[in-house]
Amino acid sequence: DNGACPLEINGKMGLYKPDGSTILQPVYDRIWGAIDQSGYFTIQKDGLFGYCNWKGEWITTITYDFARPFRDNRAAVQKNGKWQYINEKGAIAIPFIYDFAENFDYHSPSEAVVAYQKSYWKIDTAGTLLQEIPYNERATMEYNLSQIHVITTPLNGDGLQYEGCDAWLLKPTGYRLYPAMYDLLVYATPSVNGELDPPFGLMNYAGTRLTERTYDELILSHIRVCDMIPVKKGNKWGFINTQNEAVVPFLFDYAYKFEHGWAIVEKDRLQGVINARGSWQFPPIYKKVWAFHPGFFCAQNVDGKWGFVDYTGRTILPFAYDEVDDFFISPFTTIKKGSYWGIVNSKGKISTALQYEELINNFDGFFAKKEGKW
Repeated sequence: DNGACPLEINGKMGLYKPDGSTILQPVYDRIWGAIDQSGYFTIQKDGLFGYCNWKGEWITTITYDFARPFRDNRAAVQKNGKWQYINEKGAIAIPFIYDFAENFDYHSPSEAVVAYQKSYWKIDTAGTLLQEIPYNERATMEYNLSQIHVITTPLNGDGLQYEGCDAWLLKPTGYRLYPAMYDLLVYATPSVNGELDPPFGLMNYAGTRLTERTYDELILSHIRVCDMIPVKKGNKWGFINTQNEAVVPFLFDYAYKFEHGWAIVEKDRLQGVINARGSWQFPPIYKKVWAFHPGFFCAQNVDGKWGFVDYTGRTILPFAYDEVDDFFISPFTTIKKGSYWGIVNSKGKISTALQYEELINNFDGFFAKKEGKW
């Protein structure tokens, strides 16, 4: 009864109950939010933003130049070039004084990061300035900054890149600011256009260089503790640990990061899966392998058909489907054959026959289109 879902109809978005009844008419350019169970949706229309709850009751009018989703009953909003925070009633919690404002974070609900008088500051929920961080114009404002490391170690002309945020690149000019989600940083020599040129090396937040600049590419995992780092040297990929030891030889044309103890690797334009020992879970016989789910993988064979295989390579859903979705938000996903979609569970069993023209996963159910109707 407390559910609501945005849907697009004829190019405009509205808000609907699970039974299909209308909460807000489809007259808005964009509606998103409420995934974190805050119960609030961000609404955009004609370039301005506002908020409503899952009942369609307006928290604010559509008046802001930009608006972030609610977190912990607060949201950062922008108007006329300045940022402030509002509460769940739409009232001002912290006034318009900031040049930039991030949301209060899931992991640190009592602190947020703002730009104020040409510096970054940590603030508390009352707006009290807690900690000043020197301002840097190159820092991207699209990533969560609520947890910060300050790097002061001299780099002797090298630059740092926070791996995973391609736009986050700071030259060695004073303090370096990085969100504390990864344990490792990439360092190399900045080029004239401000990017890092290979070869690359690894360092930690203490400024200790874990490797020399010897690698052509590196991929860091978003998992905080991961001792299997895919690196490229010359034309081949392998894996090293944080002691710069080659734990998996340089044998592959491409290598992805480890997840759930397995990594997808590519050889001779085909993909397979290895385990943490570097042994094959199953050899490279597929055009594509993706969407790890505990116990099995989605794979596309050389004929272009999709199916599921378990961690030994045994087929658990036949390779007969033209499209498959992932299991990121529920233990069910959608599969397509020809013009029709159906539903399969996490054991590879079809739970709903392929009979729908469209299917959209909505966490606890699916929106379905059949014979032109939803």
